[in-house]
Amino acid sequence: MFLFISIFLGINLAGNFYVFHRLLSFWQIKWNIGWLALWAMASCGYTLFSFLDHVRPHWLWHELGKLFVCWLGVGFLCLCCLAVHDLLWLAIRFPIQTSRWLVCGAIAGICLYAFVNSFFLRVQTIQVPAPVNLKIAQVSDLHLGSVSQRYCKRVIDRVNQLSPDLAAFTGDLLDPHSTLDAQTLRPLESLKPPAYWVSGNHERYAGLSKVKKLIRNTPLQPLENQAVLTNGIQLIGIEDSDSPEQVAIQLMQIPRQKDVYTVLLYHQPTGLEDAAQAGIDLMLCGHTHRGQIFPFGWIVQMKYPRLYGWYKYENCGMYVSSGTGFWGPPMRLGSRNEIVLIQLQKKE
Repeated sequence: MFLFISIFLGINLAGNFYVFHRLLSFWQIKWNIGWLALWAMASCGYTLFSFLDHVRPHWLWHELGKLFVCWLGVGFLCLCCLAVHDLLWLAIRFPIQTSRWLVCGAIAGICLYAFVNSFFLRVQTIQVPAPVNLKIAQVSDLHLGSVSQRYCKRVIDRVNQLSPDLAAFTGDLLDPHSTLDAQTLRPLESLKPPAYWVSGNHERYAGLSKVKKLIRNTPLQPLENQAVLTNGIQLIGIEDSDSPEQVAIQLMQIPRQKDVYTVLLYHQPTGLEDAAQAGIDLMLCGHTHRGQIFPFGWIVQMKYPRLYGWYKYENCGMYVSSGTGFWGPPMRLGSRNEIVLIQLQKKE
């Protein structure tokens, strides 16, 4: 953890120094102690106030953490816009007056769009041939704590309007934060269809045993490396793990029926080949957010080649959701929040 935090802070300090240096030079402003302090706080603020909120919970640390997490997104887009400008400047020598307005205007417009886009919710419909007719609503990466309870209520209301036969929550339902309690999950109480939940990495960060205790007091049924028969299909839930062998290992151990259409819920989009070999028909995943803020998806895709959308290997299909909510900064660029409606359609 110390190594991760050190790397995170190092990248933040370097990236923010470049952003501050270039923006100050555009407006011909010199560095002083005030700008140095602002650079240091912009680079370390999120880590500092997240730590304070964890060790000594207080509304002030929580709100300041939310403020600085927004800068993570804004600062990243500033870095991208400035890098593009500087690369173009090697070929086209813009006058500084043109550069300052061009770059600052682009940053303002892109950031505004990204903030607004993060609060829209769409329904993505996927039709899959199957031996049964069934509608499954997939909710993934809602991140209660990053998103508000009001947004969560919107999601639940939309799921109810879709009238699915069942709902599948594929991990990262919530984020670790100081007010993680039964009240946090109150919007789930209005959920109408039978619903199943598997853990994601953020539930592990929050404390999996604590999260499971809270989940069991909601309409969601946790699937803890187990299979259930429901609505004419077999539903398998595998708990999240950093091990790339998790899907293969658990599918060898979970008792299940071999002659029933089987849907696997697993948070990370890994193990498709193992699922196909084990006879899984459909796999529902999330985790990647489709990068959430372009062009971060290019980096995410290095680790998760199946970044977003529909994939197939032999007789097993996989859908990777871009997520129903967002993590960290309330921003979406090049991606959208979605509820996935999987329509299993019986072959005629």
